[in-house]
Amino acid sequence: MDKIINLVGASGTGKTEIAKLLYAKGYNVIMSYTNRKPRFNGEWGHIFVKYIPKKWEKIIEGNLEIEKMIIDKTDMIACQEKYGNYYWATKDQYKNKGTSIYVVCPHGANEVKQNVKDADVVTIFLVCDEEERIKRIIKRDRSTKNGNMKYFEAEERAEKDTDYFKICKCDYVIDTNRYFMEVINLIESIIKEV
Repeated sequence: MDKIINLVGASGTGKTEIAKLLYAKGYNVIMSYTNRKPRFNGEWGHIFVKYIPKKWEKIIEGNLEIEKMIIDKTDMIACQEKYGNYYWATKDQYKNKGTSIYVVCPHGANEVKQNVKDADVVTIFLVCDEEERIKRIIKRDRSTKNGNMKYFEAEERAEKDTDYFKICKCDYVIDTNRYFMEVINLIESIIKEV
């Protein structure tokens, strides 16, 4: 049976770096489709598109039957809106691919658990001290071509995400205030346990 490992955590907890390391070890990584613009050229972890899958649905408003455009979630395992942009993943991104890693927000992780019935789904919540998260956000920004994020901007981002990620239904919690290879070993032990 396929497995989906949801990695959830605020900015700077290491979700993307951990997903990259697991990908290098041969795990399938579900790249979220998103309509947001890349933060920098070559950003890893998403499939950037200009459209959101939509369809028309007939609804009744009062005495009128009207057609309304809605997001087409037919093949989606999760679809969430965050800060005005949409992120989603589809069934074909995990089916028959063994263990898949999915970097996702708490709401998306809940949707995956509700919508996926043909795979084992485990949610791992990654936590990290705020100061370390701020350092990682600044470092990530500086590693991009034109990165020059200031401390207060990174602090604002970290605080905003702390609020967004403060509640997460999860199966495991891993502290990422350590070497990422230690985190990888913990995640792989969870995968073997599932």
